[in-house]
Amino acid sequence: MSLHLIRKRLRNSDSIGAGSRERGRGTAPFLLLLVLTVCLSLRIPQYMLQNTFLVYAAEPEAERAEIPSLEWAGDMELAYAREFQVDYYRAAGQETEKKKKDSDSAVAKIRNTDSAAKTQNTDTAAKTQNTDSAAKTQNTDTAAKIHDPDLEGVEYALITIHSDQRCLLVEEGAPVPEGLPDDMTVLQKPLDHIYAASSSCPDFFRELGVLDQITMTSTKARDWTIPSIRKAVSDENMAYVGKYSAPDYEYILDEGCDLCIENTMIFHAPEVSEMLKRLGIPVLIEYSSYETEPLGRLEWIRLYGLLTDRMEAADAFFQEQVAQMRETIGAEGADRAQETIGAEGADRAQEKVAAEEAGKPSET
Repeated sequence: MSLHLIRKRLRNSDSIGAGSRERGRGTAPFLLLLVLTVCLSLRIPQYMLQNTFLVYAAEPEAERAEIPSLEWAGDMELAYAREFQVDYYRAAGQETEKKKKDSDSAVAKIRNTDSAAKTQNTDTAAKTQNTDSAAKTQNTDTAAKIHDPDLEGVEYALITIHSDQRCLLVEEGAPVPEGLPDDMTVLQKPLDHIYAASSSCPDFFRELGVLDQITMTSTKARDWTIPSIRKAVSDENMAYVGKYSAPDYEYILDEGCDLCIENTMIFHAPEVSEMLKRLGIPVLIEYSSYETEPLGRLEWIRLYGLLTDRMEAADAFFQEQVAQMRETIGAEGADRAQETIGAEGADRAQEKVAAEEAGKPSET
């Protein structure tokens, strides 16, 4: 074969290969779309798709929900947590005592306009002094309160977790609104028979002084490192009801359960949460492990304080821990610690608590 023919065939083969590569580039997006369509049609769980395609995009903030017969009253301002939010609601048209006083005060001011105008010049200095004093008092009250709205008359709190899980917390004795969306779980207070399938939340309840409200757990006594919780399980004040993926449904029903708190491990056994819901037991899946900062995980104590009517204790504890951290390592060091402490630091903190409760010095 001549050299000319060989070169000609090589050029033809190169052009064919280039065409194949171009066609390959064109079919790649189509194939990816086809795979995603098949996955969605088979209803493959979201966490499997995330693990397959390595997609961990930040969840967008949930929009404020419109709830029939309720009006929005404010929200819980969070400092570090990003995986939950709380919106407060009150019955529509409900006039709070504060609003009534403000209205009465406005009427009184209008009636006394002439009198106030006559004495305005003489009382200017006194008013300025009183205003400064009132401002100082207001600032002090604001600092003592954790940014929450005036909760007078508020009987409902909408808890949104991971932007797609919604639970409506209803105060004891308050009516459950009609016409709620099917995907909104109702939590009616009091919540004093809780099944904690998540092993991270009982320590928060212990810190709030309401550990007795957790009556069931999926963690055996020997697996607890905190003495008070281990003792509660050993003494059967907190009953072990089996592994999270195979709980004793009969025992849970007989004992009575106001709420089941799961963690994201339940996504490996979704039939369990579905069964609990069919049995009339509300399920809350906590995402504290998804928080990117240690103080974000710690701020979940405020959610549990809301569930157990221990908000003041939760706010005080959280503020104290943040202040201690900043006093110890400074504000810049605290910010850097958010990126470096991680799970290892949390484990050391748990060991320290266990050692303190046992009356022994911690290794750290």
